[in-house]
Amino acid sequence: MIGAIAANADRGAFAALFGHFAPRVKSYMLRLGAEPLLAEELAQETLLTVWRKAAAFDRAKAAPSTWIFTIARNLRIDAARRARRGEPAEDPSDAPDADPAPDAALAAVQSEGRVRHALLKLPPEQAEVVRLSFFLR
Repeated sequence: MIGAIAANADRGAFAALFGHFAPRVKSYMLRLGAEPLLAEELAQETLLTVWRKAAAFDRAKAAPSTWIFTIARNLRIDAARRARRGEPAEDPSDAPDADPAPDAALAAVQSEGRVRHALLKLPPEQAEVVRLSFFLR
């Protein structure tokens, strides 16, 4: 479908894509904590971005759903940043210590190993969603 949108600006393909993904993206936004109105706006903005950037989609790099939800996630992050601009800056005294305790560092390394092992057990598409959601910030 995205190929048809990119090649021919196929409105029928876009309508089908929108019908399938808009409710799912909105639900995703709600799960991320967006208010219903914002979730609706972000879902529409996500699919508008898909329409505009369909030619940039590369099936070799990601599945359509991965690409669409990555766009949605990035738009949600941008919206959250815009919302926080009015808030006061963090107090530097609240910042974590630069060097964690040795036991905390060991626990982090062990946890990272378990997460990497668990990612290897996931289907590639799901592992990619997790990587994009939590590790590429």
